[in-house]
Amino acid sequence: MSQRKAKYDSDTYFFLLKTLKRLTIFCFSLLGSTCLVQTFYAAELTALTFNVQNLFDGVENGTEYTDYQEGRWGTPQYEKRLKAIGKALQSLRPSPNILAFQEVENEDVVRDLQRYYLPRMRHLAISKKTDSAIQVAVLSSYAIEKQNTHQIHDARSFRVRPVLEVELRVPGLTSNTLQLLVVHFKSKRPTGHAIYTSDAIREYQFRLLYANIDPQIPSLIMGDFNDELAYEKLFAQGRGDAQTQLVDPLQHYTRASPQGSYYYQSQWIRLDHVLFDRVFLQHFSDVVIQEIRKEPFVVIQEGTEKPNSFYRYRNNFDAVSDHLPLMVQGVY
Repeated sequence: MSQRKAKYDSDTYFFLLKTLKRLTIFCFSLLGSTCLVQTFYAAELTALTFNVQNLFDGVENGTEYTDYQEGRWGTPQYEKRLKAIGKALQSLRPSPNILAFQEVENEDVVRDLQRYYLPRMRHLAISKKTDSAIQVAVLSSYAIEKQNTHQIHDARSFRVRPVLEVELRVPGLTSNTLQLLVVHFKSKRPTGHAIYTSDAIREYQFRLLYANIDPQIPSLIMGDFNDELAYEKLFAQGRGDAQTQLVDPLQHYTRASPQGSYYYQSQWIRLDHVLFDRVFLQHFSDVVIQEIRKEPFVVIQEGTEKPNSFYRYRNNFDAVSDHLPLMVQGVY
């Protein structure tokens, strides 16, 4: 399928979905003298997960990666990157109700995105790992009722990034609340440790994730898993309750997806994922997932579509990220 045809099919699908959400009912009186036309609108959830590729602010405090220390990074560079990412997010249609970020330095960075580019997203949550250069965060138009940073409290299990949990109050949703879990798993880069390998650390993170799925309310899991997940393996895991087991997300992708959200060694791979449990599908219908494969998130280089990646040494501050965002939509 050509790129143009794939995009057309995806856009058409979402147009039809939006149209079908409008339900018009004609009610005639028994006497046939009156006609009442009443139109109902279903509500739609639109959530986006996005690894923004090391969005550091302009203040050096010693926790940054070395490429961003010793005068290599400052406020002018930060403001240019912030603008590129903010404008890209503003271009999204439909506009998300929920944004799940990976690789933001701190709350100030997220507040700047909110203040200058995403003022509708009035509610914010961020992970609290003090010894980490980067965090995960959430911006939402829905009110945040609860937030927790889940960590493994074991001195031996170093470099285990936390899981951010938020409970969102979603007006009109049958359950009233939605659980959102945001993750950024360990990369496959070797740790140099015989026991705590990259695979072992990601397994720790999976256990931490599963331990915090709430079986009573719909759960949405989003983030950068740094792995092409074997979904069939995930379905068998969980806490033993069939309702908390994860559902195969592939059947919910549009026909234009999933090609992958990250470009590595001349091919697209799936590192970013949207997952949900069975309870989620009891409250949301018409659930669809798509990778955002359009400018400014992608560029064409030598005839090949690639992420619009930022390279600090190239100073291409108008670039966005080396990951593509994933969007999930559902009607409730």
